[in-house]
Amino acid sequence: MQQQRLHVDFVLQKEHLKPHDLVHETMYMPSHSEFVIEVMSRLGFKPNLSLGIDDFAQASFLYNQSAAEVLVVCGVDQHLKEAFSAGWQQVHKRYAKKVLLVSEPIFSPLAYYVDEGHNAAHFHEQFIHHFAPDIVMYLSAYDVLEARKRYPQQVSLLYSLADPDLCLAPVLPWAEKANALLWLGKTQAWEFSRRVQQLPTAQSRAQQQAFFEAQTHLPFRAFKQQFTFRECYQVANQYRFQLQPLSGFAFHSARAVQAAIVQSIPILLLH
Repeated sequence: MQQQRLHVDFVLQKEHLKPHDLVHETMYMPSHSEFVIEVMSRLGFKPNLSLGIDDFAQASFLYNQSAAEVLVVCGVDQHLKEAFSAGWQQVHKRYAKKVLLVSEPIFSPLAYYVDEGHNAAHFHEQFIHHFAPDIVMYLSAYDVLEARKRYPQQVSLLYSLADPDLCLAPVLPWAEKANALLWLGKTQAWEFSRRVQQLPTAQSRAQQQAFFEAQTHLPFRAFKQQFTFRECYQVANQYRFQLQPLSGFAFHSARAVQAAIVQSIPILLLH
C-alpha cells in the first residue's frame, strides 16, 4: 500500500508583482526557498500552494481551501513583514504545524543591526509573536541556543542555506581552478550595515570592490549579472578564492559554506 504523503503549503521569500527594476534582485530571482520545495519533494512531502510574499498578500484566501497540513514560510520575519501580515489576516485555516525558515543571522553580534528598533532580533521577535510558529529553522547554533531560551514553546533547529546537491558539475581540481579572486556580491546591496555606520574605517561594498580591483597580487573577477542560487555554485567552482563582501550582517554563512563545497577558499571581509 502506497504511503500517504504529507501536503505542505509555502510562502516564499520573493516578490512577483512589482516591475523588476523596483525589486531587489534576491527577491525575484530563484532563491533558496525554491530549493526548500525541491528538497522536501525528494524527502516525500507533497508541495501544494506556493506564493511569493507580495502576492500572498493579495491571494492568501486561496490557502483557506488548501488540504495541506503544514505551512512553511521563508525569510518572512525579515522581508515584507507588513505584506505577509496583511495576507495572514485573511487565512482562517488552522495548520497542524507552522514552520519558519530564517534567511539571516538573528541573535548573533554579527546579525543585521542599525539601531534598537531596526535590527534582525527585533524584527524576528515581532514576527514570532504575531505568527507563533511551531518550528523555526535557524542558520547558526548560536541562534538555536538563544531561541531555545527565549521561546521554549517552539522547536528551534539548525539548517543551512548551502547544500552540496546544488553543485551540479564535478568539483574542479585545485590546479584547474583560476588563480583569481571571485566577487559575486552586489555592490549596491546593504550599504547601511552596522559596521559601516559604527566604524569610521569600515568600507561599503562599493569601496571594497574598488580596493580589490586596484590590487595587483591576483587577478580580480567580478560579474555584473545576477546569478541564481544554483548558478553561484557553478561560477564559484571555477575559482580558487571567493571574496565574501561586507553585508548587512557581516558574516554570510551560506556563501562561506558554498565556497567550501566547491573546494575554494572563502575570504571573509568583516571591516
